[in-house]
Amino acid sequence: MIARNETIVKYSACAEGVEFASIINAKSDNDSVREIRIWNEGKDTLLVEFYLPGIDSWDKALKIAKQEMVLVADRLCFEFDSPVTDIKLAGITLPQHQYSQRLRILDGVKIHAKVEAKGKIIPGESRVAKFKKKLEQPHSEADLVLRLYQLAFLQEDALSQFMILYHILLFLAGDKQKEVDSLIQKFYPEVEVSISPKDGKTQESIFTRLRNELAHNRPDVHLQITIEKVRNMVDKLKGITKSAISEKFDL
Repeated sequence: MIARNETIVKYSACAEGVEFASIINAKSDNDSVREIRIWNEGKDTLLVEFYLPGIDSWDKALKIAKQEMVLVADRLCFEFDSPVTDIKLAGITLPQHQYSQRLRILDGVKIHAKVEAKGKIIPGESRVAKFKKKLEQPHSEADLVLRLYQLAFLQEDALSQFMILYHILLFLAGDKQKEVDSLIQKFYPEVEVSISPKDGKTQESIFTRLRNELAHNRPDVHLQITIEKVRNMVDKLKGITKSAISEKFDL
């Protein structure tokens, strides 16, 4: 039911990795948002509507909805490992008036990457309920990390993905590589370790070694070999990073 004094802002986006069987209706921690509706239209198109009671200003409605859309995109990506791309404003309805803009790019979000999905999932009721619960959580420090997590997924090359994921682990570990390796070993106990050439005594995981080979000029390093190893290891690092985020923020 649409209230007479309610503004509706609608976005379309691409989420190739997930398809919802029915409309998701969720609340928001933002008092300016009465309801969020999410559903699929066609093969890969995701539609999201925000219902904003008492908002009759175009600029104010867009400002609120843009912030909420970023949260929805980041939380959806984290839950289903499906990056949300090509976010566009599909329409806006102000009280007593009808306005629409046909697929105008949303200024400031700039998510236009072309990401190849590795498969599509159709989440069941329990998975959707879990996602809905996450949507309704208050904005927190976790959302900064989820923004970085989706940013990693939006990269087309494995090197960029790897470096962003490792940066997330550094953030969670207080910017200490030793603590990063402790996190990695916690979620991947069989990880390969070796002695760091920096001091000849500190052990480092293969992920830390590869990161340092990319970030620093280490002797006797063949960069092409490092790059190939990164490509082979990046998916494992995604899983480790997701587990570390989930534990840190109870997601």
